[in-house]
Amino acid sequence: MDNIIDIPKYDPKKSHSENSPSWIEEDGKKPIIICKCGRGTVIDNHTLHKDGRVTASYYHSESMPLGCGWHVFLRLKNWNGGYIK
Repeated sequence: MDNIIDIPKYDPKKSHSENSPSWIEEDGKKPIIICKCGRGTVIDNHTLHKDGRVTASYYHSESMPLGCGWHVFLRLKNWNGGYIK
């Protein structure tokens, strides 16, 4: 995978716009991705790897409500949740 975008964990001390893109941890679930457009999205159809890589690619499809079309490969910085399919 070329051109992986590393995104940080959401920082509640920063503004919402400063946290786009980022990820929010949810206990026992896959994290929520804050898209570059600022909207939260779920990644139920994705796999999370131990190193934080998200597969398949992340796509905030325009066919979704308020989707912006951002299509990238992601890696979650400081991910320690292990492998989740």
